[in-house]
Amino acid sequence: MIRILILLSIFISISLGGVRAFVDRDHITLGDALILTIESDEGGAIFPAIDEIEGYKITSSGKSSNVSMINGKVTQTIAQRYQFMPTDSLVIPSFKVVTSKGEYTTNPIEVKVDKGQTVDDGFYSFEMIMDKSEVFIGEQVSLSLIFKRDVNAKTIDLQYNRPDFKDLWVKQVGGEENYRDGRFIIHKINYVLFPQKAGKIEIPSAIMRVGEPNRKSDMFGLMLQNVAKYKNIVSNKLEITAKPTPQDIKLVGDFEIEAIVDKQKTNANTPINLTIKISGSGNMDDIDDYELTLEDSAVYSNKPEKIYNVTDGRYGGEYRRDFAIIANKSFKIPPFYIKYYNPELGSVFTKRTEAIEIDIVGEKEDREDLKLQKLDIEDGSNEKIESYQYPLIKKVSLFLIGFILGGLSLFFAQKIRVGNNKEVELEIEKRIKGAKSNKELLKILLPLKEESREIGEIVDRIEESIYENGNFKISKGEIAKILKKNREKKDENCDIF
Repeated sequence: MIRILILLSIFISISLGGVRAFVDRDHITLGDALILTIESDEGGAIFPAIDEIEGYKITSSGKSSNVSMINGKVTQTIAQRYQFMPTDSLVIPSFKVVTSKGEYTTNPIEVKVDKGQTVDDGFYSFEMIMDKSEVFIGEQVSLSLIFKRDVNAKTIDLQYNRPDFKDLWVKQVGGEENYRDGRFIIHKINYVLFPQKAGKIEIPSAIMRVGEPNRKSDMFGLMLQNVAKYKNIVSNKLEITAKPTPQDIKLVGDFEIEAIVDKQKTNANTPINLTIKISGSGNMDDIDDYELTLEDSAVYSNKPEKIYNVTDGRYGGEYRRDFAIIANKSFKIPPFYIKYYNPELGSVFTKRTEAIEIDIVGEKEDREDLKLQKLDIEDGSNEKIESYQYPLIKKVSLFLIGFILGGLSLFFAQKIRVGNNKEVELEIEKRIKGAKSNKELLKILLPLKEESREIGEIVDRIEESIYENGNFKISKGEIAKILKKNREKKDENCDIF
């Protein structure tokens, strides 16, 4: 029994010694980052994947390795570090680490968080205010953070730590506002918040780290430069109650939708440009992308554009997506719909565009198959049906004549088609040379994207330049040369026989 206890105690000491967990400080000030380190001296260590600790997100992580030699024995220590910023005192829980020698569990670690100064001391104050505390999921909440400092305060540095907006879609509106109000200098930051889930959502305190001069002297009594000594000014906390929307509608606000085409009548294989626009107030990022599929038509589209603005305190903007449609017969563009909940009116709205008829001039009619009709002849009919058999030589002659005439018809039809294509292609080259912007050039080239690899690459580069702030430039004459080369290749392959 004693031998078993000795062996067990040895095993426990190895388990605790092989894997360790510790923090850089066990007492921090609100606004400071805390680093948790888990390290192992054993090979093949698999550290836990940690996204958050007690509700606080991991802001950064990294792994390091250190090799040391003690009394001729080489030891490798692997450490995994996790950084986060707690706002309340906490106990870091145990984590499991698997190594080549088994599975180990780290010890819990207690950390104290000093809240700092939370009240107005006459020189500084920090406050969070919002326009409403009870809203629907996806409804806008306007939040302002107002920091005041006395003009007589000896402030040499300010460091703002924004709250952790968990379960909220957040966007800062404009830059920091700075102005004077009596004996105070005001620093103001505005946000719009959109709750992403139902229930109570807490907004924790914001922190302003205030640096004030802390004069130090050297060993000879000479004054050195000012070194900032920091203290934390902590704001109040807030809470939002978010309710589900009727019918679980995702989009909340007030919106308009329209569909615009550049023409409703055109020739076959000539692009029709369609634009979908949605404008209004609400979270524009909650709008799903619109797609378009048309039977017997080629449809090309660019990446959606979103423009954001704030009007009379309401966040909103415009969603836009462009389509290019190529067809060889008339068709109809179906309606587009938008469904949203307006909290001010307390109603769900569905708005739609009108269907748009597109007339293709000279469209190709579908050829109906010939159908043999059976004639029923009544008994006793005087109608005489005669059957005539052609001689073999005549059958052969008629077959040859039909074959020759059919071949000639195909030949001339092909030449006419090629001629028409040349006219269309020359017209496209003319439009390319007259294009005044990359966006206009993109509309012309989109329908030709699949015709050749070179044109496809040019279209992709133009899209990148327009929508991703690229800097692509190409000579319009170079594009025309590529189209001419493609046309010549088609002419070489147009022979029937």
